[in-house]
Amino acid sequence: MLKQVFSAIVAIAIIAGVWFTTFGRQADVPVQRNGWSGAQGQTTTVVFGEIEVTPFAEEYRAIGTARALENVDVVADVAGRIEAIHAAGNTLVTEGAPLVSLERNVQRINAQIAQSRLQQARDTLERYEALQAGSSGSVSRVAVRDASTNLAIAEAELALAREELERRVIRAPISGRLGLMDLDRGDNLAVGSRIVTIDNTDLMIVEFELPERAVPLLAIGRAVSLHTTLLRGRPLRGQIIAYDTRLDAVTRTITVRAEVGNSDGLLWPGMTLNVLLAQQSEPMPSAPAMAVTWTRDGAQIWRVDDGAAVAVPVVVRARIDDVVWLEGDLEQGTRIVIEGAQKLRSGTPVAQPSAANADPA
Repeated sequence: MLKQVFSAIVAIAIIAGVWFTTFGRQADVPVQRNGWSGAQGQTTTVVFGEIEVTPFAEEYRAIGTARALENVDVVADVAGRIEAIHAAGNTLVTEGAPLVSLERNVQRINAQIAQSRLQQARDTLERYEALQAGSSGSVSRVAVRDASTNLAIAEAELALAREELERRVIRAPISGRLGLMDLDRGDNLAVGSRIVTIDNTDLMIVEFELPERAVPLLAIGRAVSLHTTLLRGRPLRGQIIAYDTRLDAVTRTITVRAEVGNSDGLLWPGMTLNVLLAQQSEPMPSAPAMAVTWTRDGAQIWRVDDGAAVAVPVVVRARIDDVVWLEGDLEQGTRIVIEGAQKLRSGTPVAQPSAANADPA
């Protein structure tokens, strides 16, 4: 029994000692608080900086694909056997130049027949007019009018026959460079058969996608910069000529087309190009990114007024590397806190390390 009482007394003594050690000495320890929770008038050490009002470049980069401004697939609109090939692949042609001729003996004969009928109709009309003008009056006005109608019909038939003959020669619809031609003399062409491609690469179109936030920068005629790995060190200049009227519902991007000159022929259809759309903004207050702190109400920055910190609400408009551009009540040269802002409350006295640690005079 005495052993149990002794054990209980020892346990109570140990608990009392622990309580005294933990809580009993707190009254003797001075409270040291820093910054926003410190005693009235205590100075918080921070690092100052200044607002700089400068513009920034809004930049958007994209990958685009080049194509010729004018490009066509030449196809046969009549069927027939190839009689002659007048051009070779990868050569320059002018608009209207013959590319392929189809056999056209039947069309030549039809044109000759139409020419003969036209001559016959013309001779008949001239004879009737001469007889009507004479004193015999053996030809009526109706006969002369019918002869005149037959002449007009013969002229139209000849024009149609010549058109059919001309259609047997397939010509270049635009000027440009021919692609490869996989044709031989004697091949049969069906209606719609592809003959060759033609690309006029004097002007190239580059099509690319931009994100939704780039929409305010889009304008017809706005300049873009283009680069390709095949032409290192040779930046190209282009301009926007068109863009879509709606965003893609899935990618949230908009399709843009830019035009770039290519008189030297360095760009080829199908090439991949890096596109840069940039615009210089109006001058705005800028500061190091670390100077911005965040609350439930949004972003803020600490301005130094008469040695005290004052919170200024801001809107972050842009960030490039470690610099942010802000909208807020800030001017050129305004002193701000760039390090130590997390310790501050509005009105807290602040000083830089050198000033805070200096001995009083």
